[in-house]
Amino acid sequence: MTLPPFQFLVDAHWRDVSRLAHALPGPLEGDDVAQQAQTQALTAYPRVRSTTNFRGSLLTITSHCSMAPPRPQSPRAGAGGHRVGEPGRGEIPGQRT
Repeated sequence: MTLPPFQFLVDAHWRDVSRLAHALPGPLEGDDVAQQAQTQALTAYPRVRSTTNFRGSLLTITSHCSMAPPRPQSPRAGAGGHRVGEPGRGEIPGQRT
């Protein structure tokens, strides 16, 4: 059986996945949960035999991803290109502004 391209199936169901991903863990983690769910679905896609219930599978994976413990966040670049929590140019470590 020939499966359709993975992106075609994701495009058909992304709204439902996004809604669930934002509803279960909360709006701050929703994008991360949706991305993790799609990554896990892509990893499992070569083993898929039929796409008749692909939406249900995506939603199940999304639900499981929302219950997984949160991964530690890497420091993000702040204004000026330095990482949040690190002194930038002209700042003295330990000095409060």
